[in-house]
Amino acid sequence: MIILQLQGDIENKVFVKLTNHARPDHMELKLQSHFKSWDLGVLYQGSSIVFNYDPPYWNNDARLSQKPDTLHLILKQDAIFDTIYFPALRMGDCKHLIIDNNLKIQSP
Repeated sequence: MIILQLQGDIENKVFVKLTNHARPDHMELKLQSHFKSWDLGVLYQGSSIVFNYDPPYWNNDARLSQKPDTLHLILKQDAIFDTIYFPALRMGDCKHLIIDNNLKIQSP
């Protein structure tokens, strides 16, 4: 029973490996939606961070559907904040994303 419950928890999350190819030495990251936010920690230039998040879902006729919500990645470099669009991913997805020199998120 425990394994089935854990599998259900994993299926309802999104897993991301985010790599920093941008110029700043390091940046603090926060993933922000209208409903909640996730502090992701510090990402150094040339390194990667792996994280998961659980976007909000609603139950419609016993089927889980992703609520429409826009995600933004907030980058803090020293005292400067940048906000970039974060792509919408479906529950259960595992994705590798890259922050490029233009502070845009790319898929390899």
